[in-house]
Amino acid sequence: MALPNSVHFFAHLRLRGKFLLAFLLMSILPILTTNILWIYAHYDELFGDPMAIMDTVGFMASMRQTAEQATILFAITLGAVIYLSFLLSKQIVGPIKKIAEQSREISLGNLGYRIHSQDIDEIKSLADAINAIATTAQENISQITRQNKLLTALRQLDNIALTSREIIPLCQFIVDLLKKELGYQIGSLALIDYKAGTIRRIALSVAGDARLQEVLKNLPIPYHEQVVSLNQDDHLFVKAVKEKRNYYTENLHDIQKGTFPPELSEKIQRDCGFKGIFIYPLITQERVIGIIYYLSSLTKDTAPPFEFELMREFSSEVARVIDNLLLYLSVKRDREVISAERNKLAVTIDSITDGVLALNLEGRVIMTNPTAETQLGLKKEVIIGKRIDEVLSLQEDQQKIPFESLLPKGRLEEDTVLLRKENIQLVSSSQKKLYVSLTSSAIKEGLEVGLGAIITIHDTTKERELEEMRLDFVSMAAHELRTPLTSIKGYLSVFIKENASKFNAEQNTFLTRINNATNQLSSLTENLLNVSRIEKGTLTANLTPLDWAITAQQIVDQFQERAKENNLTLTFEKPQNIPQISADKVRITEVLSNLLANAVSYTPPKGQIVVQITNQGDQVVTNVKDTGRGIPKEAIPHLFTKFFRVFGALEEGSKGTGLGLYISKAIIDLHHGKIWVQSEPGEGSTFSFSIPALNNRD
Repeated sequence: MALPNSVHFFAHLRLRGKFLLAFLLMSILPILTTNILWIYAHYDELFGDPMAIMDTVGFMASMRQTAEQATILFAITLGAVIYLSFLLSKQIVGPIKKIAEQSREISLGNLGYRIHSQDIDEIKSLADAINAIATTAQENISQITRQNKLLTALRQLDNIALTSREIIPLCQFIVDLLKKELGYQIGSLALIDYKAGTIRRIALSVAGDARLQEVLKNLPIPYHEQVVSLNQDDHLFVKAVKEKRNYYTENLHDIQKGTFPPELSEKIQRDCGFKGIFIYPLITQERVIGIIYYLSSLTKDTAPPFEFELMREFSSEVARVIDNLLLYLSVKRDREVISAERNKLAVTIDSITDGVLALNLEGRVIMTNPTAETQLGLKKEVIIGKRIDEVLSLQEDQQKIPFESLLPKGRLEEDTVLLRKENIQLVSSSQKKLYVSLTSSAIKEGLEVGLGAIITIHDTTKERELEEMRLDFVSMAAHELRTPLTSIKGYLSVFIKENASKFNAEQNTFLTRINNATNQLSSLTENLLNVSRIEKGTLTANLTPLDWAITAQQIVDQFQERAKENNLTLTFEKPQNIPQISADKVRITEVLSNLLANAVSYTPPKGQIVVQITNQGDQVVTNVKDTGRGIPKEAIPHLFTKFFRVFGALEEGSKGTGLGLYISKAIIDLHHGKIWVQSEPGEGSTFSFSIPALNNRD
């Protein structure tokens, strides 16, 4: 049935227009009817007496007509109101009821359900608003669901991290979470080996698709054998590592370069069905330790924004967990190495025949060995923790050595020997006395871990006793030889002087040789006595003012004849204004005589020997230069030690006992001077010694 035109007109009005028209009609018509009735009731007051212009019958007829018209008008108004209410109910209440019914689907959890659009604009807007709310709610619930899955995955990750002690099982658990909890088709993880310069794939997890499993099973290079060089700059893994940022690609070959040909990468991607590859570097403290990557059916454009946040948060947590385990494994490895080295060191130290004490920076004993316990006469439990001066005291020449000299006084640039003493007395807290050689050394790296010094103690008590016995024997033998030698030398000298003219040349030669041998034996005896005195500390010097220039001239003159016999030129450069020195004339004469004797012995024929005396500030320096064969550099540090000879005793032309320079140094030390040598092989040698000059000459 066709609706009247008025209805069509009413239907095309907007909702607000319909309500306004109905309101006007319902408001105006009752007012109009009431006004008409009121005018009729007050007609006399408004227009005068009606009887004056018409009769009563006519007036009543007019009133009935008016009443009938008012009744009709009121009926029309009431009908219009009812009709309008019907139209409003049909076009407004019905659609709203329908929207309410459809909204119930959404309220029951079907957020994918959508309300159908309506013809009325306002109702359509309401439906669209409800649909928008449902869409937003659906997205929010989806995000919350993903976040809950992320939290579940992170909780499981934290739980496994507490008990993980191996890196590969942990990595496999992580990629399994990508599949199990986060729903990615493929999750994979690779770690960096900076020493090898490679990125090595460690763990892989794939969804339960049989086709996908088959593809991965038949890879030409097994997954765990795939390695990427850090020098492969066109590889996305390398870019992500070096640039420390995320990468995205839809081409599998971007992460398989150098492993598979492009066509194989395309086939694998096509068979597996994933679209997007999201690559995240695992960064901890500005250092990249690996790569985690997600293969998904989502792409960068289709993935919701919170998906990227999920991957970022998970990757960050994975980096933290793996780094912690790597740190733990590194520390564990270091501890095992340290423990092994410590055990090895302990075994080595325990087997050392010298005593060993390790001190911390405060000078307290933190380690010892059985030899040290025996030397000190103390148990390990008593020694450990004690300060070194509470365990032992050291004395040299009746002077106590401060324990601070055993410890470093600050940072070291290299390993350093802090103290080295020979033949000093050690007294332990158990009152045990020893003579020892002691060395205290500081290790540069040790200071960083609280190790102050390592002290080694070599017990020289028995050696010292043997040395004293030897020195006593030498001294006794020398004294026993000295007396007869003096007699022999004296008688021989008198005999030669009185009978020289009675012997022929050959006999005089023999007598001269006997005299020289007697002098050499006498010199050796005197040297042995001096060595004994030096070792016992009884060598003395009677220091008096001495005009050294005159004395030196006399000594040089005495060697002129020996120099001529060896075809050598011996020169004394007469000094000018040389101050006196405080010296023992006999001892200092012995020093210059030793140097000249060596120069004459080791300078080849036609060579030259020059003796110089110079004044250098507060020192008087004596130089003995020769043009001999020179001294090797490696021999120079040992020249002034006992019995050392540059050239072997059996070498042709080699002379002497190796005591002259040793005694000379001891004598110079008594004079508070210094002795040294400068030499180059083949260019001769210069032996020098200095004696302090007297400040005031007599």
